[in-house]
Amino acid sequence: MRLRCVLLVFLLVFLVGASLALATNHVWEDFYTAYRSSKNLATGNGLVYNPGERVMTFTSPLNTLTAALFSLLLFNSSDQAVIWLHRILSLVLLGVSAVWLYDATVKAGYGRTGVGVCVGLYTTNIVVVDFSINGQET
Repeated sequence: MRLRCVLLVFLLVFLVGASLALATNHVWEDFYTAYRSSKNLATGNGLVYNPGERVMTFTSPLNTLTAALFSLLLFNSSDQAVIWLHRILSLVLLGVSAVWLYDATVKAGYGRTGVGVCVGLYTTNIVVVDFSINGQET
């Protein structure tokens, strides 16, 4: 892989996602449901929705624990900062996966057009990008 192409693919995917996040500030309600458990964990109340009630209210342990870590690192001071840190982490991972896709299509011999179409479709797939910026499946 040529470093310039890898960086271009990564930055393209990252910037498309970041632009959508800045333009829409879209966050699904499921993030806030899980984040309430995350914040309770970060504040010492345990991984629960309501302190004292042992009910699992999140779909992704990884997202929940990541949000709890960000909340803890920020001293539970900003919910908006937590979602933005989560978005940045998710977009970095999305960019890395796009680089893997680029590498796989180059190795498979798709040619420039095939590689461009695959990476382009991945980059502009609104479901994939939206999931990455709104606190859903990382």
